[in-house]
Amino acid sequence: MHKTTQKPTNRVKAFMTQVIIIMLLCITKTNAQTVTPFITSGDQTKLLQQQATVSFGTNSGTNPSTVTVNAGTTYQTMDGFGYTLTEGSAEVISGMATTTTKSVIE
Repeated sequence: MHKTTQKPTNRVKAFMTQVIIIMLLCITKTNAQTVTPFITSGDQTKLLQQQATVSFGTNSGTNPSTVTVNAGTTYQTMDGFGYTLTEGSAEVISGMATTTTKSVIE
């Protein structure tokens, strides 16, 4: 029996990359105000490359970018990352060669 699968689209790859980056930013805190980001590009020219640390602090007026968080304002809701971590992974694995799929599953 021959299995036909579709390869993930660039849109799916880009979305998965963004989610991974966000997750890494959330879990790679080195202290209360500094994070170490990692990046993976959609074209895979960068694969989990560590970037320079980013420090957060109070706005002293000299920061080129300021993030203002207002807990009272909601722009959109997040249902979760279920697709990316389950169905998304299954879709990617099913698009691999049979030998590669077997080695990933084992």
